[in-house]
Amino acid sequence: MYSKIKNEAIKFRVEGKKSLKEISKILRISKSTASLWLRNYKLPSNELHRRICLAAKKASKTKNKIKRERIEKEKAEGSKFFTAFKKNGLLKKREWIGKLSEAAVIFRLILNGFEIYSSIFDCDKIDFIIRKGREGKLIRLQAKTVRRVKRGWGKGEGFIPLICQKGHYGRRKIGEKDFDFIVGYDLFSDSCYVFNKNQIRKNKTTIGIKRGIKEGWHIIK
Repeated sequence: MYSKIKNEAIKFRVEGKKSLKEISKILRISKSTASLWLRNYKLPSNELHRRICLAAKKASKTKNKIKRERIEKEKAEGSKFFTAFKKNGLLKKREWIGKLSEAAVIFRLILNGFEIYSSIFDCDKIDFIIRKGREGKLIRLQAKTVRRVKRGWGKGEGFIPLICQKGHYGRRKIGEKDFDFIVGYDLFSDSCYVFNKNQIRKNKTTIGIKRGIKEGWHIIK
């Protein structure tokens, strides 16, 4: 009986190019028994290579699936910072969210090798000077908080306002002399969107974050 099963195992190995796991499952024998019977019947190198490639591809698909699920979850529920603000009832505290936006932009600027020469916490108008390296040119950058449509946080496209104070009571569109780049921080996705003058020029009072470059620090130069 065992010799017949052993012969079937050898046939599966040689002709079917089955793995030890597959053979032990088909013939209902232990993997150790299959290994003992087939120790002299190795899989061809090309078959081993094919299986390794398939395993790597499957692992990559699984990793990408997990990543997509995480991204979709964040899109639905928001970033950890948004969740913390929501949990503590701080989403209506615009001043606090504004401070977080400024800090988030500074953090990313430092990580990307920029030097910051003027504090953004000194006045209401968020406007500071940066440069990349000691030989780089000075760049005027404004940090803005991304807002969401009134249907709720995370719903619809985010946008940043292009309005600033004019005198004590007036308001006006941000002029090209006020900045070189604008960065909008989105609390919901914990992401920054970079805009240059050309992207801002054709918009009047707001601009959608889809028009900007997500984490596009490379364009600031």
